[in-house]
Amino acid sequence: MNTKELQMKRESYVNTAHNILNRAESENRDLTDSEKRDYDGLLQKARGVSGTIDRAAQLNELRADLVRPVTAGVPLNADRAPLMFGKVRAYRPDERMAGAYSGPSLDEYVRATIMGESRAMAEGIAVAGGFLVPSPLSSFVIDLARAQSVVVGSGALTIPMESGTLDIPRLKTDPTASWRNENDPISEGDPTFGSAQLTAKSLACLVTIPNELLLDSPVAGNFITQAITKAMAVAMDTGALMGTGTENQPLGIVNRPDVGTYSMGTNGAALSDWSTFVKVAGQIAGANGPIEGLSYILSSRDYTTVEGLQDTLHQPLRKPDVVARMKPYTTSKIPNNLTQGSANNASFGVCGDMSQVILGIRQAFTLEISREAGNAFQNNQTVIRAILRIDVSLQQPKWIVAIQGITQ
Repeated sequence: MNTKELQMKRESYVNTAHNILNRAESENRDLTDSEKRDYDGLLQKARGVSGTIDRAAQLNELRADLVRPVTAGVPLNADRAPLMFGKVRAYRPDERMAGAYSGPSLDEYVRATIMGESRAMAEGIAVAGGFLVPSPLSSFVIDLARAQSVVVGSGALTIPMESGTLDIPRLKTDPTASWRNENDPISEGDPTFGSAQLTAKSLACLVTIPNELLLDSPVAGNFITQAITKAMAVAMDTGALMGTGTENQPLGIVNRPDVGTYSMGTNGAALSDWSTFVKVAGQIAGANGPIEGLSYILSSRDYTTVEGLQDTLHQPLRKPDVVARMKPYTTSKIPNNLTQGSANNASFGVCGDMSQVILGIRQAFTLEISREAGNAFQNNQTVIRAILRIDVSLQQPKWIVAIQGITQ
């Protein structure tokens, strides 16, 4: 009997036992002596089959180890030196935070919880009604979320936080240099130094999955991982772009008083050409910022508008060189119903050197799986709770410009 047949046999025992409980519950009574014997016997048979599956899985795992490649936690561009803020490592968008990991995936852990398999669960930390997945897998899931984040993709750096707060040094004003005569004293420039403080804030996601779906669909676990990491990525982007700074939210770019701003006018205006981005690039250059390596993030509506710009011959409108070098990004989370003067269909955009955005991520990312939380046991479900603590800050706020009042 192969593993699939064993799993089906165990599932049959579990479902029959579940039906016994459901029948007694629907009749509002306790189990009879006969039902108790049947129920206990079914569980014993299911555990026996689980043991057989575990032993077969352990053998398969040992065989797989002989040929499994180990994914190393190294930068994709390994020729670059690590980016450091003092003794703190900062990760570029294409660099992984996770170390080498070749253990069970998240979907394997979820299935192990349902099946009661000890092989995968032994690597986690037991908690009431479930267990925490190990740190290497948690870090791997963080990287999956980062890979789906628009803000990270546009250039934001990620810094692991070893505690709830972290101060990142920053230069508030540039020093000045001046010409001097021989033997004259050197005039002192007055740079202003400060710090960008990161304070970890809690971001949580709760997912409930029917056990039948996980048992019947071999790819359901992949969808679970995708759903959790996408939800985390969207929330990270929302917080980084427009977090209010209250109710345990980060303070987002457009709500910061120290970022550059560009207004589309008293009542807003549409992006009818590329001149807005040229002016924004000039504004950043005026703050001693770069004009290379810039990115912009627009709402889905406004991204469609600018990508569809045409000249009088109905040909795609040529981008000026400074704009052509910018990397475009879009997100559906930028609203299109903001108010700008008399306009109620306004949105905003963000343009600049997005490597000035710092995402502080507390490395203790918690992934907890339970069959008993809430009504999960009664409803034959599994609950996954993901908690990530993050914050957002900026190194050089004036090198990022919030474009306010974009209308259609």
